[in-house]
Amino acid sequence: MNEQTYIAAIIFLLAILIYLLLKIRTHRNEVLKIKEDANKEMVRLKDEYVQIKLEAKQRLDSEIARAKNEGLIIGSAGNYPDFSLQITPYFSHESDSGFFSSKVKTKTGVKYQLFMNGLIVGGPFLDIRDERIEKKVNEENMQRLIVAGSNLALHMAKTAFEESRKSCPQSRLVIDEKEKPTHLVNN
Repeated sequence: MNEQTYIAAIIFLLAILIYLLLKIRTHRNEVLKIKEDANKEMVRLKDEYVQIKLEAKQRLDSEIARAKNEGLIIGSAGNYPDFSLQITPYFSHESDSGFFSSKVKTKTGVKYQLFMNGLIVGGPFLDIRDERIEKKVNEENMQRLIVAGSNLALHMAKTAFEESRKSCPQSRLVIDEKEKPTHLVNN
């Protein structure tokens, strides 16, 4: 190749190099502008956040002041909450029924409930003034028990007599049908 071709190739390569350097500079300037815009947007958003936070704090402070003025918060300057006491009669009835007896327990008294600004404070307080316990025996079931016990005793006596007769054949059993007692008589 000749010298002129080399010079033309070098000039061409220098032109491409200059073009690429200018492109890089343009891109760098664009990147710097994007960074600068992003920083400006961050500063704007931070200022907006600070403003919103300040407005929210002012609204909260005004709500707290309004609540204190209306007496909704304890300890506000001179305003105290509204307390009330509800007093009602109290009656309780509990029953426990068993096979042989039943028990009925009644309680009477007074129930106190404290309110603050219409809201319940704690649980109710009970003042029991009278407590009664009534026990009743179930006569019908007791009679059944007595009859069953008597029948069992009679059966046991008969069985014992039959066993004793094996050892002493002269024994005899006398049963009075009116009262059904059992007597063993030895002859």
